[in-house]
Amino acid sequence: MNDEATPIVLSTFKQADYWVDRKGNRHALRDMSRGYLENVLWFLRDRPEDFYVMAVFEEDTRLFLAGFDPNYDQPVRTLESKTPAEWLEQTPLLQAINTILDGTTEEKDKR
Repeated sequence: MNDEATPIVLSTFKQADYWVDRKGNRHALRDMSRGYLENVLWFLRDRPEDFYVMAVFEEDTRLFLAGFDPNYDQPVRTLESKTPAEWLEQTPLLQAINTILDGTTEEKDKR
């Protein structure tokens, strides 16, 4: 990995407006070229487990901390029944990219 690369933060997956490149620059999805969007999809789909682990860790932390909050009702697990690839495809970021690309890249990846 490039030592100068900025790590991906989980909040990037929770929105549908921009991509953050390895230098930390935000790029509006609607302004990105088709090739750039396809490269981002390839990059993300090549390692869904890495990002899923981040999501599970965040959820586990939330559930752990909720156990100390008397005002918090019944913590609920949301990731348990999803595979890493399913979780990734359901994120607002991937849904937005797929919408922009009309889903054509996803079909090509399945071949």
